[in-house]
Amino acid sequence: MKKIILSLSVILILSTTSLLSQTLQQVVNNGNTTSTSITHTNMNGFTLKNNNIPDSTFNALRIGQYGGSAQQIRFVPYSTGGLSWDWSHDLIYDFTNTHWIVDGNFIALDNLGIGTTSPATKLHVWGGSSSFPQVRIHESGGLLSMDLGHDGENSIFESNFGDFLFRYGNIGIGTESPDELIHMSSGTSGDAVLKLESDTDNNAEGDNSRIEMLQDGGAHGATIGFNLDWSGTEPDNLFRIVPRRSSTDKDDAFIIKTTGSTGNIESFVGIGTTDPTNALEVNGTIRSKEVIVEATGWPDFVFLPEYNLLSLEELEAFISTNKHLPDVPNEAEVEENGIKLGEMDATLLKKIEELTLYVIEQNKLNKEQQERIEKLEKMNAELLKKLEGK
Repeated sequence: MKKIILSLSVILILSTTSLLSQTLQQVVNNGNTTSTSITHTNMNGFTLKNNNIPDSTFNALRIGQYGGSAQQIRFVPYSTGGLSWDWSHDLIYDFTNTHWIVDGNFIALDNLGIGTTSPATKLHVWGGSSSFPQVRIHESGGLLSMDLGHDGENSIFESNFGDFLFRYGNIGIGTESPDELIHMSSGTSGDAVLKLESDTDNNAEGDNSRIEMLQDGGAHGATIGFNLDWSGTEPDNLFRIVPRRSSTDKDDAFIIKTTGSTGNIESFVGIGTTDPTNALEVNGTIRSKEVIVEATGWPDFVFLPEYNLLSLEELEAFISTNKHLPDVPNEAEVEENGIKLGEMDATLLKKIEELTLYVIEQNKLNKEQQERIEKLEKMNAELLKKLEGK
């Protein structure tokens, strides 16, 4: 009896030991379902490996509702080396290229951060470097591309052609409610400045800044701009307003030219001329309600006693020789140089004053002659009376 009991005990111990030392494969072979939770107490974590998956049609891991496929999460091998979180490959991690791929809709009910762990807005992109764009919208053909980034000072919007286009609406800079196509405001203080800059390498090759205003397909309009007319050792700074009547019919209507060097700057304004050499040079007619000319050397000295007035004989001789009045430019000089309005007014006034002196002198002679005539007439009358009395 004791031998029987001992044998049964040994068999029981061996059976229990065999049961406790079963592998997971042996347990699954005995049955692949359980109604209780599985608890893992090892601090190294829970590890599942499958080294014999031939392709993506086999599951590396499946977690889901028993007996159905819709409510499942499956980890399936990815073609380039990785795993996809699947019902239909919506979330993929590519081990080869070390990135995630979303193949389907991605919905974030809170703030979404890219490159940041603390997103402050619904979509917060942190590029980490000012040298690269942080958001890129790109089309496979390369015809449309827009990069949104930051260069440390200004936001950058760029198309594949280097252009940034607004199809509709106004552009506001410094204002939230632009009234025109481009509306710039400095707010309650400060200057509102539009800056156009060219030729930043200072090579004086004629790169210019301008604003072009066109209509009718460019057939009409005007150009306002600045250019550097480099000639010799010193450039002329030219500000131009150029009306446009056709693509080729363009003439300078207004020019401000500044020339010279530091300490010797001269400025000239030209209307209807391309190269003004006077403070105001007009190629055309000037019409004004009034012109005030500030002139010096006004000829009141003509009436001073010491003024040497030519005699009429001397004046006649000068005119006979020179064919113009003294101190007055001749025709050739006027055609070549024009006249200085203030100086010519003073010269003409001088001639009027001299003429006045001649008139006064002739008036004195006329009075003397009239007195002599009257005296002679009286003497003649008395003589006739005596002759008649004989």
